[in-house]
Amino acid sequence: DAVLLKKHVLVMSFIGHEGKPAPKLKDANLSYADLEIAYDETVEMMTQMYNTCHLVHADLSEYNILWHDGQCWFIDVSQSVEPTHPHGLEFLYRDCVNVTTFFQKRGIVQCNSPQSLFANVTGLPLVTEEYCPKSETEILERVRGFQRSQEILSLSSNGMEEDAYADSDMLKDFEDERNSEVFKN
Repeated sequence: DAVLLKKHVLVMSFIGHEGKPAPKLKDANLSYADLEIAYDETVEMMTQMYNTCHLVHADLSEYNILWHDGQCWFIDVSQSVEPTHPHGLEFLYRDCVNVTTFFQKRGIVQCNSPQSLFANVTGLPLVTEEYCPKSETEILERVRGFQRSQEILSLSSNGMEEDAYADSDMLKDFEDERNSEVFKN
């Protein structure tokens, strides 16, 4: 919880008991059921940060998630960036890889792939029927394509570039595909 905000300084409350800090997720001794809860909470918080707060943690891993009183707590949020940051979506994809790797190593069965987690958080599909990247390089190129499209849309919405939408085919195609699926149901 935030205790005080003054200019660029944010004071947060202590997370732990009796002066002992809550363990990092990597160090917490969790049952399988607790790991499932931690995974679900982590995905939910990533989604909420992206869609509600318009932030990407940008350094999310088992080192920056605390386990306290049966809940996950994100820490080191000060380096978070907006999704429109020049590398915001790349940072988010890296967060997805880190989260997925940790929970898969711990045996969580329902753990999504990094690509699926990215799509669930952002609504931007890295894999489609028409496009199935075969390497990490191809995935990152697709992420960068989404990033460029967001930058172009941002410029256009600010009135800085008249024909910005002409270069944003990837997002337009995705939106058209998403809208047609909504209307089918």
